[in-house]
Amino acid sequence: MKTARFFNISLVGLLCFSAPAISSADSALDGGIYFASPEAASCSFLDSRIFVGGFIQDMSCPGVGVVSGIGSTLNDAKSNAEQMGVLALETGVGCNAGAYWDIEFKTFPGGFRTRFFCSGAAAGAVGGIGSTATDLGHNLYQFAELFAATGTQCAFSTALPDLQAIPGGYYGTMFCDNGIRGTTLPGVGSATGFGVAVRRFAEGFALYDHACWFGFDAPNLTAIPGGWDFYVYCSSGDGAGVKISGFGSSMSDAGLNVADLAFQRASGG
Repeated sequence: MKTARFFNISLVGLLCFSAPAISSADSALDGGIYFASPEAASCSFLDSRIFVGGFIQDMSCPGVGVVSGIGSTLNDAKSNAEQMGVLALETGVGCNAGAYWDIEFKTFPGGFRTRFFCSGAAAGAVGGIGSTATDLGHNLYQFAELFAATGTQCAFSTALPDLQAIPGGYYGTMFCDNGIRGTTLPGVGSATGFGVAVRRFAEGFALYDHACWFGFDAPNLTAIPGGWDFYVYCSSGDGAGVKISGFGSSMSDAGLNVADLAFQRASGG
């Protein structure tokens, strides 16, 4: 994987923004945890950084410190930073690119991956992945939201080959720790689809200690007419593993279908 080069660009300025409400539709926490925004928040935009494929925008928020956003355009990075700012002001947990961003940030054919470091009311790290920098920023926000709500941290390993390319997409794992135990959770699809599926698996792990894994047959994908079949094994706590299967028109669709079914099983839905 390649390490990107970053350059500072001019100070964007000071903004007082009315933070948008975060509805349950905006939140991937379908289990019912999401954050209402304050009526207004005043944060200062700091320097932006540019890399091949996008931008990073830092903000300083009162009582929280620095938060970061990332996007394919400066506007997308700004919006993502504002979203991170609202989350930080609501929960006291601020997540940013950190001092070693150039080491953490990885590019690969088909996408980007990195992790942000969080501090404040809770300290830890959250990862993200996406086919575009904007998708990466959105995935980072979703994992930051999960961390702020539940304390569950999910991030890619810096040492293990946890993402493998296959014809049509990727498969691999992201490591998560819910405070009770740590485990690797599966994902398949495009870089963006992979991130969405793992985030959904992580929600069940965070809220219900429900873990899923590939087993010995990874990537557990079979081409079917018009799409893909995918399966994983899941259990709650120390319970026996149960096979959960799903399908979709794309690998990403199949991965999210299985993750949704796993969450429904975990929540008793």
